[in-house]
Formats: sequence, structure tokens, C-alpha cells
Amino acid sequence: KDKKTITYDFGTDDEAMDACVWLSRKEGIIPACESAHEIAYLKKAKEKLKGKIVIISLSGRGDKDMMQAKVY
Repeated sequence: KDKKTITYDFGTDDEAMDACVWLSRKEGIIPACESAHEIAYLKKAKEKLKGKIVIISLSGRGDKDMMQAKVY
């Protein structure tokens, strides 16, 4: 971080749940809550990341988080 080769940002819980629903509908992939935060950030930073390569690990199983997502 001090060398400015990496930056850190975040997606909120509400944005993550929206991203979870979006990815589930768009690709048929139910992401785990942790991965949904990454997807939320990508959607938010679309213009900032335009033309860049981004790799996301969709780890975990989103079906286990469905009870938590039901609240949203």
C-alpha cells in the first residue's frame, strides 16, 4: 500500500446483497457473501476499472448464505 501499487476499497452489505442477486440472475452463480462484496465493488467502480484486468475468486458456497440473504 505504501508503494501505491495497490489500493483498498469496499462494498457495503446492502450493495453485496444486491450484487448477489444480480450475479445469480445474470450468470446463475450464487456467490458467498464474501465474494458478493467483491462483485458489489466491481459494479460500483465500473468506470474506474474500465480497461483493466480484474480477477475475483468466487470462493465458498452462496447457497449456505441464503438464509442471511433472505433478510434483504
